[in-house]
Amino acid sequence: MKHARKLLPIVALLLSALVIPVHTASAEVRYTMTVIPGLTPDSAVMPYGINSSGQVAGLSQQAGVNQAILWDGTHSINLGTLPGQSQAYAYAINAFANVIGVSSTNPAIDQRAFLWSAGQMTDLGVLPGLTASAAWGINASGQVVGNCFGGGGKARGFLCSGGQMTALDPLPGGTITQAFAINDAGQIAGASDTSTGPAHAVMFSGTTATDLGTLGGARSSPRGINNLGQVVGTSDTAEGSQQGFLYTGGPMIDLGGLLGTTQSSATGINNCGEVIGQFWVGSMGHAFLYSNGVAVDLNSLVDLPAGWVLVGAVAINDRGQITAAGVTASWDSFACVLTPVPEPMSISILAIGLLTVTLRGRQR
Repeated sequence: MKHARKLLPIVALLLSALVIPVHTASAEVRYTMTVIPGLTPDSAVMPYGINSSGQVAGLSQQAGVNQAILWDGTHSINLGTLPGQSQAYAYAINAFANVIGVSSTNPAIDQRAFLWSAGQMTDLGVLPGLTASAAWGINASGQVVGNCFGGGGKARGFLCSGGQMTALDPLPGGTITQAFAINDAGQIAGASDTSTGPAHAVMFSGTTATDLGTLGGARSSPRGINNLGQVVGTSDTAEGSQQGFLYTGGPMIDLGGLLGTTQSSATGINNCGEVIGQFWVGSMGHAFLYSNGVAVDLNSLVDLPAGWVLVGAVAINDRGQITAAGVTASWDSFACVLTPVPEPMSISILAIGLLTVTLRGRQR
């Protein structure tokens, strides 16, 4: 009984910490790095989506051939291709390890969007009047978004739900749409050309587009959306540069300005509002993390081997794990997963464990 009472202040402190955001873009947060292997020792790997379990969708390239892979935390698994095709690219993965991407022989003429699930790759088809398709995003319900293409510059974003592919409508005066990401509420981050020409980032609710604007320049394009409807991507600025943006319902936030760079892009956002992407330091790209109003170079938060550089961050999950690409001191490329230390889940588990011990002690 006395021991249980002594634990109560500790448990209360830990439980109170659970309501405070765990991740902050500060020097106190550090990351461990795990390199993702390719299908062969000499493969080049590019990581893309990461799910809540830390599984990664990406590609492994060897001898000029690209193969879609699923990294399960230890091994990279070859997802194969659609029948009659020779290459594939995996771009996103959901919590149930359903993977989407593109399969092709010649990407310029015969690419098809695919859904891979439980070892089976399925052709998602193409919209009427168009000839090729690519899948870019998937949510927890298995809804898939992407783009279909045809001759003459024709392009239309699509939503595939329950095996049915539906075209997404452009903004007034526009003719072309694209879709890149979808959240669990079915909101889609995409793009549409406008009555004046240049494309703007949009959010689709159903098939209807809402213009998200720009950072003052002519065009913008999104790359990610979270379950709060927050969108990230890249936009032209009034000064003529391209910068990563965060849209939270009002004017876009210029993330590049926070980094003090003239060129940046935002590529992913999680449900904690953490944003990742790439910014330029001289002629070299660097990966960044934005959280709670602060943006930092991820290279400063990881103990990297001498001469290694994280050149870009690609995706982030709700545990704060990040997929990133980099180069070694000898300019060989590598792909990796960055994991925050300690992980937020470990704090939750510790608190719950101590609470259980306390309650049991009080019952004795």
